[in-house]
Amino acid sequence: MPTHNGLSTTSYGILDAGSFTIHHLSYDYQTAQNAMITAGLDQGYHTALETGYWPSEEVLPMDLRRFVDNG
Repeated sequence: MPTHNGLSTTSYGILDAGSFTIHHLSYDYQTAQNAMITAGLDQGYHTALETGYWPSEEVLPMDLRRFVDNG
């Protein structure tokens, strides 16, 4: 999944001998998106692969949400 920053990339980390390194990864979001649609996984996260934003922001801390519902 993208890191909810508007980019169709993701990140992963490697911990090795007490050193932690974050790596960024580009991926073919169109192929992944098509595979999700074909598998019936089209409830919103398939678009996140392209847009870089998760469809369910309520699981995120407030400072990471794009839209805040003030009641």
